[in-house]
Amino acid sequence: MINGDGAHLSGKANPIYLEGKQPIISETTAKQLGLRDGQIVQALVQTQAGQLSIFLKGRQIELPKDSQWKSGEIVTAQVKVSSNGVWTLQPISTEIGKTQKTDLLLTTNLDQSISKLSTLLFKPSAQIALTNLFQPGFLDSLFKALNIPQLRARWDASKLSMPKLTGKDIKQAIKNATGGERLLSEGANPTKADPKQLIAQLLNLTRFSNISENDLKGMDTLLRQGIDDLEAAQLHAVQSQVQNELMLTLVLPFKDFQPIELTFRRPPTKSSEEPMFTVNIHSKSQEFGELWLKTELKGTGNVDLVMWARREDIVQEARAKSSLLGDQLIKEGLLMQSFDIIHGPREIPSREWVASGRGMILDLKA
Repeated sequence: MINGDGAHLSGKANPIYLEGKQPIISETTAKQLGLRDGQIVQALVQTQAGQLSIFLKGRQIELPKDSQWKSGEIVTAQVKVSSNGVWTLQPISTEIGKTQKTDLLLTTNLDQSISKLSTLLFKPSAQIALTNLFQPGFLDSLFKALNIPQLRARWDASKLSMPKLTGKDIKQAIKNATGGERLLSEGANPTKADPKQLIAQLLNLTRFSNISENDLKGMDTLLRQGIDDLEAAQLHAVQSQVQNELMLTLVLPFKDFQPIELTFRRPPTKSSEEPMFTVNIHSKSQEFGELWLKTELKGTGNVDLVMWARREDIVQEARAKSSLLGDQLIKEGLLMQSFDIIHGPREIPSREWVASGRGMILDLKA
């Protein structure tokens, strides 16, 4: 369906008659569709139950039996309102239609892009869909049904190993999560482990596969939501940079452990102030249950830690081994000033990062 601007509405409208024979639509319905005098619109002609209809702004409108339009055709017409309030569609010439179609598609794509950016900008930071997709073995059945061993191999290779985890692995995972677009802008080649590109390829394959909707079980929707999670995080990172801040959220995928959510945060600082970096970690696993860890790095080497854990045995173990963590940090050139361990879930901070007016994209229409 292709249409002009205005709201998308569902359902049938009154019968339509072309070239001034009859009112094409009631005035009320025309206003509901956002039509206006002189507007150029495009609509898809289709046959439903033997009746020729057009789909205009998401609404099915029946055509007269003597209509010259053909099923499958995209028609271009101009809305006309006569002096006595009759609304008609007047087909325009092919050449004009080509020009208007191009302009209309450009306008529609721009409107959709702005709407998409607005949705992503105010999307909550929690990457729920992505966390589900990164669960070990979660996509096994889909990979098997699609029979795509090469993409499966790339997906498995993009995951980390908890026993072998290094700082270099985390650095590479952060690079992957920031997206291939950034690498291309810097003149570098996108990494093969870019999670957004992998998920997008998987989504495209599901669209052209013979897998039924029942067998997909909403997996295609979850894949789209996973891409939204990644793009929202990337957009938040860009806007926070505009605001002289750092805000980066990502999910680390593991082949032998549950995915871990990471958030890097640095508020805006003045040149005379020492920057303070915060790293938040959130994980759920059978081994440790659900836990949160907040690390605040002040200046060049002072660290404050706060840990929340739902399981009491994990709390007791962490308290017993806190000195070992302090010794390990000293080896890395860091001094642990405090380590608070709390039994229970972490409370949502009273002031989370939110999008401000700076660096925002505004949708302005005359």
